[in-house]
Amino acid sequence: MLRFAMAVNCSFLTSLWQKFGGRVRKLVRFSVLLACTVVVIIQLCECFSKLFSPPISSHLRVVVNQSMTYPAITICRYPSYKPDVLQKYNLQSVRTTSDWDDFPYDEITLKEFWNESTYRVEEGYFLSALSAFQHHVQIKSAYYLIWGQCHTILPLIQTTSSGKGSGYSVMLYQKEVLYNRSENDPEEGWHIFVHPATDPWTETTHEYTGEDENLLLAVGEELHVRIGVQEYHLVNKADDHCNASLDHSYEECQHMCKMRQLVNKIGCSGPWIPEVDVPLCNEYETMKNLMKYYINNLTCGSPCCNCIRPCHSLQFVPYIVKRQPMVTTEPNHRFSQLYLFYNSRMVQVAEEHLAYDWSLFLSDLGGSLGFLLGLSVLGIIGIVERLIDLLYGSLQLPAQVKTSGGRQLGLNSNKDSDEHMDCICCRAEEKSLSLHNMETMKCKSKLSPQPHDTKY
Repeated sequence: MLRFAMAVNCSFLTSLWQKFGGRVRKLVRFSVLLACTVVVIIQLCECFSKLFSPPISSHLRVVVNQSMTYPAITICRYPSYKPDVLQKYNLQSVRTTSDWDDFPYDEITLKEFWNESTYRVEEGYFLSALSAFQHHVQIKSAYYLIWGQCHTILPLIQTTSSGKGSGYSVMLYQKEVLYNRSENDPEEGWHIFVHPATDPWTETTHEYTGEDENLLLAVGEELHVRIGVQEYHLVNKADDHCNASLDHSYEECQHMCKMRQLVNKIGCSGPWIPEVDVPLCNEYETMKNLMKYYINNLTCGSPCCNCIRPCHSLQFVPYIVKRQPMVTTEPNHRFSQLYLFYNSRMVQVAEEHLAYDWSLFLSDLGGSLGFLLGLSVLGIIGIVERLIDLLYGSLQLPAQVKTSGGRQLGLNSNKDSDEHMDCICCRAEEKSLSLHNMETMKCKSKLSPQPHDTKY
């Protein structure tokens, strides 16, 4: 009974498979092909997206340079303003906007006041050298609102060796001044800012990216500073362009853009805002607004200035090696000494690269089409040739029918009738030939002798 049931089931399943097996196979093939095609389309969309907006990868390496470029150092004295000059013009602090209400605008201009109240180069016994020579450096001075007058030392050469003897050597002197010092005031001395020579130093912390590189050199102190340098190479992207010029300064572009917007909004400028064709402020309300917007950095953000970032940039990181009292034979001296140098010629270089290009795109394309759809270059060429043949044939057939017309149809019908008559004649000949052969066989059978029985 069990065998009979199994035989019936097997026969039933066999009949079902014979009846519907072909359709099932076609359905499975179509489903697999459709799923593979959808996956290939999704992968191709991702590949095209990465090709037109490629991801960025970064590589870090250490190189040994044959020559070293030194940074610029900006030195600002503290206290930044002369206390007796501030008292002379009814000012307790330059940063306090209410004090400028009693400033005699009709007696002295702001530029004359800044020149009189800040410390010039010769007032700080400024002596600097690079690789033991003073003509290897250039000094530029500029006015600032918070720091008064600061002096920037720019390198004019590149050095080929490292060590303290090949770096900066700066000697400073500060006369003793009497001023009301609060508990939050820094120690009397100099503030030193290390930054690239292409980027001018600015006192607004939002723009100055190297604010942590602020070094304090106290009066009567000797400071040894080692420099570490990091070099960055960025990729010029379609949605984020960069400037490949080595002299391009993103910080300078941002600073000048914001200062121009500031003076255009206020209507006047101050001595610490250079290269603007706007008169100096000469009354309290405009001076107060100018200081408020400048200190609080209330201009627009970076997108409105349309400044392009540099493709190549340097970041200098100072490390204090030694800080000690300066040894001198002068009694009650107020000298200070700064040494700033490289201890090696090794540089960390961070480079950006496009992580996806045409070679990777073709590799992904071939992998997706070959693995999921079984296509290759030769297969694609065959498909293209087949499509061209089909397209060419579909275009040629209507043209042939149109040119031949009814004449061609008549010729074809005559040709078919002739072929039919020839076929009838051939069949008649074959029938007569078969009858003739049969008559011949009968005659031969009659004429052939009959076998006889032989008796012995």
